[in-house]
Amino acid sequence: KSLAKFFGDFRVDYEKFAFVDLGSGKGRVLLMASEYPFKKITGVEFSSELHEIAVKNIKNYKNPARKCFNIESIHEDAARFI
Repeated sequence: KSLAKFFGDFRVDYEKFAFVDLGSGKGRVLLMASEYPFKKITGVEFSSELHEIAVKNIKNYKNPARKCFNIESIHEDAARFI
């Protein structure tokens, strides 16, 4: 719940911003972020195993509260992504 509170506390126009999670693991935070209308959501994960799980989780995620469908997981070292 603390992450949901974190997102909910922002008083911004989400549609104007992209959300990036460095070290996104299996994609849980990406899916939680999709309940807000971000322009785009990107996860960056170094572990190929975790990245593949995140890709599957994103593909299979069904939630009526979802507001962002532009989500991707990138298999890359976060230091190179930035």
